[in-house]
Amino acid sequence: MQLALMPLSRSSIRLKASRTPTRIVGNFGQTGSRKRPMGDQMQTIYQYVVVTNELPRIGSGYRLVKVQIGTKWVHVSDLDGENRTKVGMKSWSAMKKGNTVEPEVVLKSLRKADRALGRTARRKLT
Repeated sequence: MQLALMPLSRSSIRLKASRTPTRIVGNFGQTGSRKRPMGDQMQTIYQYVVVTNELPRIGSGYRLVKVQIGTKWVHVSDLDGENRTKVGMKSWSAMKKGNTVEPEVVLKSLRKADRALGRTARRKLT
């Protein structure tokens, strides 16, 4: 939206939004300015992390979390996917990390926990 100046009186000026859309011309993002190719997705892993107070929604201690690693941000969530948070790459690289776990092993342990709690077993990870 373009803004046009309309005089309200001699001493004050009022901004009025015009309805003509602004057209941007150019080939933005096609010059190879990205670090990864356009079709790449975020890398998803399951990893043990030692957390002190960096992830207050996840909790503190030795946790198994789902991690999606991008170029600037790392999205961290618990295994249920309810508690999610986003940290920068500098904070993520400063955290102490343990072993990575295969998704099949995580799904197997979640199914076992669901059976013990009397819930319906999961068919896939979300």
